[in-house]
Amino acid sequence: MTQETQISRYWIVAAILSFYFPGLGFLYAGKARLAIASLVATIIAFLVLSWSRILMTVPGFYAGYALMIILLIGIVAGSVVAAHRNRNMLRLWFQRWYWYLLFALLALGSLWSLLSDRAEALGWETFRIPSGAMAPTLLVGDNIQTDGWAFRSSLPERGDIVVFRYPKDGKTMYVKRIIGLPGETIEYSQKGLYVSGELLDEPYVSEQNNQRSLNSLFQVTVPEAHYFVLGDNRDSSRDSRHWGFVPKENIHAEVKFIFYSSGRVDGLRADRFGKRLQ
Repeated sequence: MTQETQISRYWIVAAILSFYFPGLGFLYAGKARLAIASLVATIIAFLVLSWSRILMTVPGFYAGYALMIILLIGIVAGSVVAAHRNRNMLRLWFQRWYWYLLFALLALGSLWSLLSDRAEALGWETFRIPSGAMAPTLLVGDNIQTDGWAFRSSLPERGDIVVFRYPKDGKTMYVKRIIGLPGETIEYSQKGLYVSGELLDEPYVSEQNNQRSLNSLFQVTVPEAHYFVLGDNRDSSRDSRHWGFVPKENIHAEVKFIFYSSGRVDGLRADRFGKRLQ
């Protein structure tokens, strides 16, 4: 290992580098092995938490995120200590801007490859609800955890709340509740919603949100490998009544629970944290 001119290391720089790129602060402080170990530990912890399905439980979700925060704090703190101890040191061969850039790109590339398609690669994904189409089950400002592997070995069932790609463009993500399964007949009358001739009990629908929709009479049969979906807020939802059925391959994930919620008017809604959805 070749040593060169003396350089100064600043703890605040090490902290910032490790916060945005786990381990880069250690590289800056002259600890290459700790830099690599920190990045690898971050990736492994992320994979273990995801693939073990711990994040699919409410306690596991919060515990998992707490663990990742503690790990990040430890990496940042360790790089700060290392930079302070080596604040005046001889430049090592890997302490060049291009090595820092390479490490940052490696960190970004590793994490981005996992996070860019979380539903498939990790089995989960989070979303923020932008509209009241699923009220009162889901409110504007609810943040939800979804299970991207929910339908790998089983088919969606009636009552499941799912995230799916809008059939008209195949890209936009929608959240609705599955009402009709393949082959079933869905009928809307002034008396309510019928599935294959039987009145459907819908405790998740608020009566005040289901007034105008009862006037829109229709009857449809769900094609094979398709699903009929509705928003719980029937009077303010655009769903299968308007644009048709959802193909099975468009269903992206099942909604599991709310992990955070806040509204512009009512602020933080702590009573919704960890609420499982039915």
